[in-house]
Amino acid sequence: MHDLRHTMATRFCENSTNYKYLSRMLGHSSIKITVDTYVHQTGKSQADETEEFSEYLSGLFL
Repeated sequence: MHDLRHTMATRFCENSTNYKYLSRMLGHSSIKITVDTYVHQTGKSQADETEEFSEYLSGLFL
């Protein structure tokens, strides 16, 4: 069951950046505990971040 908390936190962060809400939902006293312990980097999130950064850079040179 505990692994599901990690999975839920990771999936939540793939779709939202509201870490404060996630931290409260998991019952943590700080966002740091939530992000450092429960949120794991996935291939999808790495690809999404790379794509967003690429689009940002493209916008700078238009």
